[in-house]
Amino acid sequence: MVAHLGKKTYFLSTWLEDEASIVQHDKHEDNPKYKSVIEEANREADEYCATQPNYPRKWDDGYCHAFWSAKKRILLEKYHLKWKSPVDLNPGVKFD
Repeated sequence: MVAHLGKKTYFLSTWLEDEASIVQHDKHEDNPKYKSVIEEANREADEYCATQPNYPRKWDDGYCHAFWSAKKRILLEKYHLKWKSPVDLNPGVKFD
C-alpha cells in the first residue's frame, strides 16, 4: 500500500516506526479488548474482498479501499464497533 502525503510518497509496508505515526489510525486498534475482534474482522474482510469479482486483488492498487470498506461494515454490523479507516482519519493523504 502507498500513501501520498503532500509531495512525499510512503510505502506503508516499509515505514519506520516513527514515520508511521504520520498516518492516524483508529484507537480501537491499540486496545487489547478489541484485538481478537479486529483480527477476525480483518480475516472476514479479506475473505469477502477475495470473493468479489470486480474488487482489486490483494496488493493491487485500490485494494486497501475495498478492504477498509468491508472491514468497517463488518465491525459495525457484526460487532457493533464504529471503526474509522485511515481514509476517514487522514483526509489529506491519498492511499493506493
